[in-house]
Amino acid sequence: MNGKYGFEYCALYYYSSQKNAFFLSYLSDFSQNFPNGTKRCTVPRSLSDPIHKDALVLGDAHNHPHNPALSEPDVQADKRWKPSRIADSSGRVWDRSTLMFFRDKYSGRCNVVFFNNRTLVISALRNRKWIEIGKVVNDQGHIQIHDGMDWLPEQ
Repeated sequence: MNGKYGFEYCALYYYSSQKNAFFLSYLSDFSQNFPNGTKRCTVPRSLSDPIHKDALVLGDAHNHPHNPALSEPDVQADKRWKPSRIADSSGRVWDRSTLMFFRDKYSGRCNVVFFNNRTLVISALRNRKWIEIGKVVNDQGHIQIHDGMDWLPEQ
């Protein structure tokens, strides 16, 4: 659901080297809507995936039912994954990240935004490619969108 009646749902975003693939955990429906329109969900605290015993949690994912933009609270320093880099059993180094999904009710398109917790770069999935659209410029989560970029692709 969109708008003031929508809910945020959270998940864990992880990788399996066995499958060489990325996955989302089941969605957490522990969420809260506040009178001012703010919505929050609770990120799952653990992962149970017996099929992918080598799962490496890379970060969190959530949707925005009402807004295509990451919010300052989404990217503030105290909300970022620590450590911001981790290594898997092969020694491959991964940056932790946050994924945000937004379904545009007018076009029906699902938009994906990726926030890298180490580099502070924000990218959007456009035509199957990650395009840098902005950057977080301080610990309070102030976001600066690059010239000519926007949260949603041009129609």
